[in-house]
Amino acid sequence: MGKVESLHISKGKHKERINVECIECKKEYGIIGDSYAGKGEKQVSLIAAETIGDMGKCCTDSPKPGEFKENITTSGLNLALYPIGTRIKIGSSVHEISEVGKTCYLFCDIDGGEKSCPIPINTVFTKVIKDGKVAIGDVIEVLFA
Repeated sequence: MGKVESLHISKGKHKERINVECIECKKEYGIIGDSYAGKGEKQVSLIAAETIGDMGKCCTDSPKPGEFKENITTSGLNLALYPIGTRIKIGSSVHEISEVGKTCYLFCDIDGGEKSCPIPINTVFTKVIKDGKVAIGDVIEVLFA
């Protein structure tokens, strides 16, 4: 089981994420009020707080939750372990992993050699398959992988 550490929404493409206390997820749509909602299968993005912490070891500036344009920052889950199709319950909503990986937007000293960027494999996108609310501190449960 994991936990929701922080929540973020976007009010427009290329705009900074806004920290929020709770979100409402709508089936086949995404997060109500997020500018990326309703745009295909990449409705909600998740990244582990542990991955953000790892980035702080190699980047010039220590990144903070939301800087990777994620909607949900998690803890206690190794997101890289779960393949496409895995269902997870977040708060009262249910999601299905629809894509694994994301481009890292930071310019840091990870060159792909001995050090490899954790963002492309430790970020997942989900589609919402059951409406529900998510709040900071909510439990994240893997239903099946």
